Amino acid sequence: VPPKDALFVAAHVFALETARPMTLIAADDHRTTATAPFATPAALVAMKLHAIEDRSPSGGLDKRAGDAWDIYRLLVDRDADGQVRAALANAPRMLRTLVCESARRVLVSNAARTRGWMQAGDPAMAAVTADELRFVGQRLVDAIA
Repeated sequence: VPPKDALFVAAHVFALETARPMTLIAADDHRTTATAPFATPAALVAMKLHAIEDRSPSGGLDKRAGDAWDIYRLLVDRDADGQVRAALANAPRMLRTLVCESARRVLVSNAARTRGWMQAGDPAMAAVTADELRFVGQRLVDAIA
């Protein structure tokens, strides 16, 4: 199985296995609720790392910009305490390896290219620097390698 396909499968299996119930409340009627399993931030990082590398150039830079933004925000907002890194460090070895390799490519080695994709997004996305991407990426790689 090619690594890109392996990351897709491993990330989605991890997402299903680690999903947590969340209750949604209707904005217009607070009595209307629904509870369902949702992917954890760690699983979302793994799935987004696959998505950003699997997009075809014809898929548009805006999709890659959104994927990069999602990865970056998850690692900044949801990993301040190391929770995402810890969850991925405790994930199955194959997923750890695949996420580590992808994060190294997307966020560390090719941070300038990823930043370029983010330029297609809104001003907040475009303001993220390659150094910021490298920082969150290297922190993730170091935790799970």
